[in-house]
Amino acid sequence: MLIFNIVHEGYEETFVKRKKLKNIRYFASSKLAYENLGKVIFDYVDKRYDIDKFKIIFVSGDGDTGIKNYVNCFLNVKFVLDPFHYIQKHMNYIFKEDIISRNIADDYIRNHLIDNFKELVNYQIKKYPEQEKYMEEHMNYIINNIQGIKKIHYINTIVLWRDMLIKDSPDILLLPLMDSLNKG
Repeated sequence: MLIFNIVHEGYEETFVKRKKLKNIRYFASSKLAYENLGKVIFDYVDKRYDIDKFKIIFVSGDGDTGIKNYVNCFLNVKFVLDPFHYIQKHMNYIFKEDIISRNIADDYIRNHLIDNFKELVNYQIKKYPEQEKYMEEHMNYIINNIQGIKKIHYINTIVLWRDMLIKDSPDILLLPLMDSLNKG
Protein backbone atom coordinates (compact mmCIF):
# COMPACT_ATOMS: atom_id res chain seq x y z
CA MET A 1 0.00 0.00 0.00
CA LEU A 2 1.26 3.47 -0.84
CA ILE A 3 0.58 6.17 1.72
CA PHE A 4 1.04 9.72 0.50
CA ASN A 5 0.40 12.73 2.73
CA ILE A 6 0.90 16.42 2.28
CA VAL A 7 1.47 18.87 5.13
CA HIS A 8 0.92 22.52 4.25
CA GLU A 9 0.17 25.90 5.82
CA GLY A 10 -2.98 26.75 3.96
CA TYR A 11 -3.61 28.36 0.62
CA GLU A 12 -2.23 31.27 -1.32
CA GLU A 13 -4.85 33.35 -3.09
CA THR A 14 -4.03 33.10 -6.79
CA PHE A 15 -7.42 34.24 -8.11
CA VAL A 16 -7.74 31.09 -10.17
CA LYS A 17 -10.10 28.20 -9.58
CA ARG A 18 -7.48 25.88 -8.09
CA LYS A 19 -5.72 27.26 -5.02
CA LYS A 20 -1.99 27.00 -4.51
CA LEU A 21 -0.77 25.38 -1.28
CA LYS A 22 1.72 27.25 0.91
CA ASN A 23 4.89 25.65 2.27
CA ILE A 24 4.15 22.15 1.04
CA ARG A 25 5.96 19.16 2.49
CA TYR A 26 5.34 15.70 1.00
CA PHE A 27 5.51 12.44 2.93
CA ALA A 28 5.20 9.10 1.15
CA SER A 29 5.91 5.47 1.94
CA SER A 30 5.04 2.06 0.64
CA LYS A 31 6.70 0.37 3.62
CA LEU A 32 5.73 2.41 6.69
CA ALA A 33 2.40 1.95 8.42
CA TYR A 34 0.34 5.07 9.16
CA GLU A 35 1.61 5.12 12.73
CA ASN A 36 5.26 5.11 11.63
CA LEU A 37 4.67 7.71 8.93
CA GLY A 38 2.82 9.69 11.60
CA LYS A 39 5.99 9.70 13.70
CA VAL A 40 7.98 11.06 10.75
CA ILE A 41 5.37 13.78 10.23
CA PHE A 42 5.35 14.50 13.97
CA ASP A 43 9.14 15.01 13.96
CA TYR A 44 8.89 17.40 11.00
CA VAL A 45 6.04 19.40 12.54
CA ASP A 46 7.71 19.52 15.95
CA LYS A 47 10.96 20.87 14.47
CA ARG A 48 9.12 23.42 12.34
CA TYR A 49 6.61 24.70 14.91
CA ASP A 50 7.86 23.61 18.36
CA ILE A 51 4.52 21.98 19.07
CA ASP A 52 5.04 21.80 22.86
CA LYS A 53 4.02 25.46 23.05
CA PHE A 54 0.52 24.72 21.69
CA LYS A 55 -2.30 23.75 24.02
CA ILE A 56 -4.21 22.14 21.17
CA ILE A 57 -3.41 20.97 17.65
CA PHE A 58 -6.13 20.46 15.06
CA VAL A 59 -5.30 17.91 12.39
CA SER A 60 -7.39 18.70 9.34
CA GLY A 61 -7.89 15.96 6.78
CA ASP A 62 -10.22 14.00 4.56
CA GLY A 63 -11.62 11.66 7.22
CA ASP A 64 -9.58 8.64 6.16
CA THR A 65 -8.92 6.23 9.04
CA GLY A 66 -5.17 6.71 8.68
CA ILE A 67 -5.44 10.50 8.94
CA LYS A 68 -7.67 10.14 12.00
CA ASN A 69 -5.07 7.83 13.57
CA TYR A 70 -2.46 10.59 13.36
CA VAL A 71 -4.11 12.10 16.39
CA ASN A 72 -2.41 9.27 18.34
CA CYS A 73 1.01 10.59 17.30
CA PHE A 74 0.52 14.04 18.82
CA LEU A 75 -0.54 15.21 22.27
CA ASN A 76 -3.64 17.40 22.62
CA VAL A 77 -4.81 16.74 19.06
CA LYS A 78 -8.31 16.89 17.63
CA PHE A 79 -9.30 15.72 14.16
CA VAL A 80 -11.22 18.15 11.96
CA LEU A 81 -12.76 17.22 8.61
CA ASP A 82 -11.48 19.76 6.13
CA PRO A 83 -14.16 21.98 4.56
CA PHE A 84 -13.39 20.91 0.99
CA HIS A 85 -14.25 17.29 1.64
CA TYR A 86 -17.28 18.16 3.73
CA ILE A 87 -18.93 20.81 1.57
CA GLN A 88 -17.50 20.61 -1.94
CA LYS A 89 -17.14 16.87 -2.26
CA HIS A 90 -19.96 15.44 -0.16
CA MET A 91 -22.67 17.99 0.62
CA ASN A 92 -22.61 19.43 -2.91
CA TYR A 93 -22.85 15.96 -4.43
CA ILE A 94 -26.00 15.22 -2.44
CA PHE A 95 -27.67 18.62 -2.68
CA LYS A 96 -26.40 19.72 -6.10
CA GLU A 97 -27.30 23.39 -6.65
CA ASP A 98 -29.85 23.47 -3.80
CA ILE A 99 -27.96 25.70 -1.39
CA ILE A 100 -30.94 26.10 0.94
CA SER A 101 -31.26 22.34 1.45
CA ARG A 102 -27.49 22.06 1.84
CA ASN A 103 -27.53 24.72 4.57
CA ILE A 104 -30.43 23.01 6.33
CA ALA A 105 -28.57 19.68 6.13
CA ASP A 106 -25.46 21.34 7.53
CA ASP A 107 -27.51 22.66 10.45
CA TYR A 108 -28.90 19.18 11.08
CA ILE A 109 -25.39 17.70 11.13
CA ARG A 110 -23.97 20.37 13.44
CA ASN A 111 -26.88 19.84 15.84
CA HIS A 112 -26.60 16.04 15.62
CA LEU A 113 -30.08 15.69 14.09
CA ILE A 114 -29.10 12.61 12.09
CA ASP A 115 -32.64 11.42 11.38
CA ASN A 116 -33.58 14.81 9.96
CA PHE A 117 -30.42 14.79 7.84
CA LYS A 118 -31.27 11.31 6.51
CA GLU A 119 -34.79 12.46 5.63
CA LEU A 120 -33.41 15.37 3.65
CA VAL A 121 -31.00 13.05 1.83
CA ASN A 122 -33.84 10.62 1.09
CA TYR A 123 -35.79 13.51 -0.44
CA GLN A 124 -32.81 14.16 -2.73
CA ILE A 125 -32.63 10.46 -3.60
CA LYS A 126 -36.25 10.59 -4.73
CA LYS A 127 -35.33 13.47 -7.03
CA TYR A 128 -32.26 11.61 -8.38
CA PRO A 129 -32.99 7.88 -7.98
CA GLU A 130 -30.18 6.86 -10.34
CA GLN A 131 -27.70 8.33 -7.85
CA GLU A 132 -29.07 6.58 -4.76
CA LYS A 133 -26.01 4.41 -4.12
CA TYR A 134 -23.60 7.33 -4.33
CA MET A 135 -25.77 9.69 -2.31
CA GLU A 136 -25.99 7.09 0.44
CA GLU A 137 -22.20 6.69 0.37
CA HIS A 138 -21.77 10.46 0.74
CA MET A 139 -24.40 10.55 3.49
CA ASN A 140 -22.65 7.76 5.43
CA TYR A 141 -19.29 9.48 5.00
CA ILE A 142 -20.72 12.66 6.52
CA ILE A 143 -22.36 10.79 9.40
CA ASN A 144 -19.15 8.85 10.10
CA ASN A 145 -17.21 12.12 10.29
CA ILE A 146 -19.74 14.12 12.29
CA GLN A 147 -17.36 14.90 15.16
CA GLY A 148 -14.75 16.27 12.74
CA ILE A 149 -17.45 18.36 11.05
CA LYS A 150 -18.62 19.87 14.34
CA LYS A 151 -15.04 20.97 15.04
CA ILE A 152 -14.97 22.90 11.74
CA HIS A 153 -17.55 25.24 13.24
CA TYR A 154 -15.47 25.59 16.40
CA ILE A 155 -12.35 26.50 14.44
CA ASN A 156 -14.29 28.95 12.29
CA THR A 157 -15.12 30.88 15.44
CA ILE A 158 -11.38 31.22 16.07
CA VAL A 159 -10.00 31.99 12.63
CA LEU A 160 -10.95 32.20 8.97
CA TRP A 161 -10.35 28.89 7.17
CA ARG A 162 -8.35 30.44 4.38
CA ASP A 163 -5.61 31.31 6.88
CA MET A 164 -5.41 27.59 7.80
CA LEU A 165 -2.44 28.04 10.13
CA ILE A 166 -3.12 30.09 13.22
CA LYS A 167 0.16 31.97 13.41
CA ASP A 168 -0.93 34.64 15.86
CA SER A 169 -2.35 32.30 18.50
CA PRO A 170 0.09 31.02 21.10
CA ASP A 171 -2.29 28.19 22.02
CA ILE A 172 -3.58 26.66 18.78
CA LEU A 173 -1.99 25.03 15.72
CA LEU A 174 -4.07 23.91 12.77
CA LEU A 175 -2.22 21.26 10.80
CA PRO A 176 -3.78 20.49 7.40
CA LEU A 177 -2.97 16.95 6.27
CA MET A 178 -4.03 15.72 2.88
CA ASP A 179 -4.16 12.01 2.15
CA SER A 180 -3.66 12.22 -1.59
CA LEU A 181 -3.27 8.56 -2.34
CA ASN A 182 -3.94 5.48 -0.31
CA LYS A 183 -4.24 2.59 -2.70
CA GLY A 184 -3.57 -1.07 -1.95
